[in-house]
Amino acid sequence: MRGAPISSPLEELEQIVARGESEQVAFKTSTGQRADAVKTVCGMLNRAGGWVLFGVDRGIITGQPVSDDTLESLVRELSRIEPPACVTPEVIELAPGKGVILVRVPKASGSFRYDGRSYQRVGSTTSPVEKEERPLGARAQQAGGGTPILVPYELTQLQRTILAALADAGPSSSVALEQRLGERYSNFRILTSLRQLCDIGLVEKTGSTRGARWRLIGQVLP
Repeated sequence: MRGAPISSPLEELEQIVARGESEQVAFKTSTGQRADAVKTVCGMLNRAGGWVLFGVDRGIITGQPVSDDTLESLVRELSRIEPPACVTPEVIELAPGKGVILVRVPKASGSFRYDGRSYQRVGSTTSPVEKEERPLGARAQQAGGGTPILVPYELTQLQRTILAALADAGPSSSVALEQRLGERYSNFRILTSLRQLCDIGLVEKTGSTRGARWRLIGQVLP
């Protein structure tokens, strides 16, 4: 987003909300609307990307209760997008236990589907695609040094940082990665990105849930 430098997540939120709903901005009052919201995420992936905000009611920042269960339910719904999409919910806290959940949707190439159906975002409306076009091509990745695989979107900065950390340090737990990356990223965001990288085929999980470690099995092609 262009304009004056953004000094805080809340200021960024206010700037996004001030733009109003559009092809790249969608408001939801709460994650109770997460199924409709994920259709919109899918539609944005198939167009120019954007932002989906939970806790904004008709252009007014109201917030909603936010807990680990809230975020896990939303992540589960987002995981129904195929192929796996690089979208991670972020919480902008308004008060203890209350905030706005922001989902950044990258500009992607390819064809994304939610619950087996493709969607498009036109203006402030999300609708099913009646006649799907052929995928536009994809970014090449390579898993395990074997046959290249196709990933139809750009990796996020966090995902690239995790891949670099695993390449440097070897198999690591999410806690070890959190310590290595400093305070920039929460353990929840790191775990979400690790699961997405696992779905892509660039990392794999070994060990039990408590002692799980993540191992690099692929690399980004130049």
